[in-house]
Amino acid sequence: MQVAIAGGGGFVGLAIAEALIAEKAQVRLVDITPPPEAALRYLGERGLLGAVEVQVADVTNTAAAKHALAGVDRVVCAAAVTSAAERERETPRQTLNVNVLGFTNLLEGARAAGAKRIVNLSSASAYGSSGFEPGGPMTEDGTWPKPDTLYGVTKLASEGIGARLASLWDADIVSVRLSGVFGPWERDTGRRDTLSPHLQAAALMLGGATAVLPRACTRDWTDSRAVARAVVAVLAAKSLAHPLYNVSCGQEWTVADWVQALAAARPGLSWRMAEGGEAANVDVHGSIDRRPLSCERLKQELGVDLWVAPDASARAFLDWHDQVPGYV
Repeated sequence: MQVAIAGGGGFVGLAIAEALIAEKAQVRLVDITPPPEAALRYLGERGLLGAVEVQVADVTNTAAAKHALAGVDRVVCAAAVTSAAERERETPRQTLNVNVLGFTNLLEGARAAGAKRIVNLSSASAYGSSGFEPGGPMTEDGTWPKPDTLYGVTKLASEGIGARLASLWDADIVSVRLSGVFGPWERDTGRRDTLSPHLQAAALMLGGATAVLPRACTRDWTDSRAVARAVVAVLAAKSLAHPLYNVSCGQEWTVADWVQALAAARPGLSWRMAEGGEAANVDVHGSIDRRPLSCERLKQELGVDLWVAPDASARAFLDWHDQVPGYV
């Protein structure tokens, strides 16, 4: 496979690149800025850099997006602004330009390149307020999307745009809704306002401070490398029965579980829960927990199981961190 990852220098993009390279794919990282030197060094030290091409391009520029995708046979659309309330209030156009118009530029560029499959990285944010209503796991066809942020609105819009153009162009365009993602390759790029609580806590702990959580924070947290496995499976499948798939570990667990596992794996790391009125230094982005995403469609069709136990995930994160000094 020759795969272009738009947003390839970012968090999930680099995780997907790492997984694709392990499968002997040729990968083009397309991003508005080059990937960090630490990431390129990590790949180079493993003899993987020859499989990676870097293309600096702004996806909101139609010509640049088309040029960046020339010659590839598959495209992952991961370029996005993950906006929180302040950015949406002050600069709404930025989120819309990248997540809707930039996404459309990528679809046109992929079509011009003759790409065989396009995978759109959407988000559980498309479910919006439905995620906080009573009920079991959210399903692709059984849970009505009620996005309540601009980010969620743009993610749902990207799914609709992809489905409509797939019909008009007779193209293979599929969307995947990612649950709460954390793990290797996450960093503050300035385009993600909602860094995972896991990264926030790990940065504090590895920097010698004590991470203080406001609450345990339950969700179907999904390791970035597991997400990458799912995306690679979607890219490689001979055919797909559905235009939309949830991507989730399939189990609910807490940020506190992972932080505790991190501390257990490396003596000296410190964390605790906030006590009576104390201000926490880790933002869990809300006061209530979202329902999990059902991952049965992905499991049944592609045989993908994304569960990674907190202790295994924590150890893998620390191993990765040691090999990419200065990244977190």
